[in-house]
Amino acid sequence: MAPAVTRVYSVCRRCARPYPEGRRCPSCDGDREAARAIAVAIADSVEASPRVPAVRRRRRGTLLVTSVLAASFIAGLAVMMISILSSL
Repeated sequence: MAPAVTRVYSVCRRCARPYPEGRRCPSCDGDREAARAIAVAIADSVEASPRVPAVRRRRRGTLLVTSVLAASFIAGLAVMMISILSSL
């Protein structure tokens, strides 16, 4: 396993964008090397981030609960209408 590399960044006081320590702001000062270093760091962090698991189970559960609640609400309305009509 490769050793971890620590990169230090600063934040531009004019535009609030990060840039590598010891360089200039790539947005305000046009530092191309700083912009390249930031692009590489973003690409590395995206590749290293774990995949987000699918949330299908939660969606199915939510759909089931919503369906049951809707059906019980409709059944309650039907019972209420029947009781009102039978009392007339």
